Amino acid sequence: MARKKGEPECCFDCVPCSEGKISNTTDSMECTSCPEDFWSSPQRDHCVPKKTDFLSYHEPLGICLTTTSLLGTFTCVVVLGIFIHHRSTPIVRANNSELSFQLLLSLKFCFLCSLLFIGRPRLWTCQLRHAAFGISFVLCVSCILVKTMVVLAVFRASKPGGESSLKWFGAVQQRGTVLVLTSVQAAICTVWLVSASPVPHKNTQYHSDKIVYECAVGSTVGFAVLLGYIGLLAFLSCLLAFLARNLPDSFNEAKLGIQHITNCKPSNGTAANGDASLAEELNCFFPRFKVKPEELVTALPPALNNNNYTLSVQENEVRRVLRAVNPKKAAGPDGVTGRFLKECAEQLSKVFTKIFNLSLSKSIIPPCLKSATIVPVPKSLSSEALTTTARSPSHQSL
Repeated sequence: MARKKGEPECCFDCVPCSEGKISNTTDSMECTSCPEDFWSSPQRDHCVPKKTDFLSYHEPLGICLTTTSLLGTFTCVVVLGIFIHHRSTPIVRANNSELSFQLLLSLKFCFLCSLLFIGRPRLWTCQLRHAAFGISFVLCVSCILVKTMVVLAVFRASKPGGESSLKWFGAVQQRGTVLVLTSVQAAICTVWLVSASPVPHKNTQYHSDKIVYECAVGSTVGFAVLLGYIGLLAFLSCLLAFLARNLPDSFNEAKLGIQHITNCKPSNGTAANGDASLAEELNCFFPRFKVKPEELVTALPPALNNNNYTLSVQENEVRRVLRAVNPKKAAGPDGVTGRFLKECAEQLSKVFTKIFNLSLSKSIIPPCLKSATIVPVPKSLSSEALTTTARSPSHQSL
């Protein structure tokens, strides 16, 4: 109630209480404030609990995030299973399988950590969400960083006098580097959680009639150091990737791939230096795989009976192949260009059909079809490029 101005003291007006206050007593002159977790009713005569707001699994945004997280986790698990199943194949072994397994595992944990940000905040979820994601993401970035470092080390080892750089990037060193980088993030998270860990917080400043549940980060410095360390590793990875962008196509990565695939290592424990040395090591390595003659015979498909089967080509097939020849391709030792074969396909198809069928019936390949012209093409005119980065494309007869 409020007294009327200019009227006797017995004259009053009924004025409703402001938001957040109530009056449930007749002829009351004052309004009572509601408790912190309550709000006034529309009639301002009693207090009602405030509505709560947080990212729920039942909301559209929560459903989308949960679906994305589970789909990403399932994809990582499937790819990891495929890698493990084919772990003895050359492509997996040459791709640094151990770091690839760790990378897929860390990506799976990163997807699962997003589930901790959904639902009503609890003490354990607030403490775990940032720490778990920070450690998992650092593990992922560390694997990428070490992979890039290995590529740069292999490139340096391919240059004269750089063979010693590979000894710092063996399997033990790679494993240790990832462990140390991840342990630093784990130590940061431990200090942060012990000193001032995140706790659930009721935020009533966004909405007066609603309570927003969130996690207070606790120590802002600890949270900033966690994010700063992630940013530092990401910056180093981008920097190394930028440095590796101009690596030559023939920087002897194939040599490293062969050694990963076959475990071909010289007796002295150093990498093969030069093509001749690598060829000698391969000659010493592959004779170790001995196959009995009877096993080799059973492994081969049965021979074709020449009386019942005759291999031949048709003229229309030869004509179709000649018409599909790229006219811009360089000519081989015979000097016949692709443009000539394409434009004269109608006239040449009959001649080539007879030559091919005669070759198949006699089981003889003409020597001119087995020769090739090899021309070294250096990437620059320096003397070092002529021996280290020169490509050797071979041109055979079209």
